[in-house]
Amino acid sequence: MVMMTDDLISRRAAIDAICKDCVFIDDCCEDNSERCEDYVILRDLPPAEPERKKGEWIPCSETLPKSWGKYLTTVKFHSQNLIWFLYYTDNLEKVDKFKFKGETRPAWYRYDTEYGHLETIGVVTAWMPLPKPYEE
Repeated sequence: MVMMTDDLISRRAAIDAICKDCVFIDDCCEDNSERCEDYVILRDLPPAEPERKKGEWIPCSETLPKSWGKYLTTVKFHSQNLIWFLYYTDNLEKVDKFKFKGETRPAWYRYDTEYGHLETIGVVTAWMPLPKPYEE
């Protein structure tokens, strides 16, 4: 049995790694999948995360960002859906230990030059990572 780490790799890369060290090297696992226990386990696992295309909105009900950063968000404010650039943190107190003292929960926030860090108004319903800058 091949030992796996918690690193997120593609299912294809995992299958390729198993097949590379397979005892059925002359008779590929994929063609005889029932003979290879590791292949069957990987083949039948559900995806770790839904497959997404770049630029596709990620509903907050499905998942939140895994790290602090700036994201493009859809915010429901009153009866409108607005698009805002917001920051996300897994610990609001780390953003501003005086303003958010004791607030160790995850949150979306923005920065205002007059008022400093502010938790967002409205409800963030979806988000996406920012694209890489254009390069010529």
